[in-house]
Amino acid sequence: MELLRLEPASAIPTHRHTGDVHAFNLEGSRQLGTGEVIGPGDYVYEPAGNVDSWKNVGDVPLVVLVVVMGTVEYLGAVNSITSVYTADVLNELYRQHCAVSNVEFVDLID
Repeated sequence: MELLRLEPASAIPTHRHTGDVHAFNLEGSRQLGTGEVIGPGDYVYEPAGNVDSWKNVGDVPLVVLVVVMGTVEYLGAVNSITSVYTADVLNELYRQHCAVSNVEFVDLID
């Protein structure tokens, strides 16, 4: 489970999900790669294998609650995998963010 916050004009690059994804917009609006705009209170389901990208198209931060089953594979040219995000990778990024921000790390896995 991820709680994502993106500042205005920020974007999530092209990626593929290896499992199902459920995303619920809490605040702000995002535009999917298809052009569809998802606003506050909207829900999006993405099946395993879905390839997408999206960006914050509003003037306020975008907050999205996302339940990700499986991994997220970020894609480069010709759908080559440039990086893979797993629960362990995200947990380590969270740990690093807490250390840099001088915020207490709360272990969300154990």
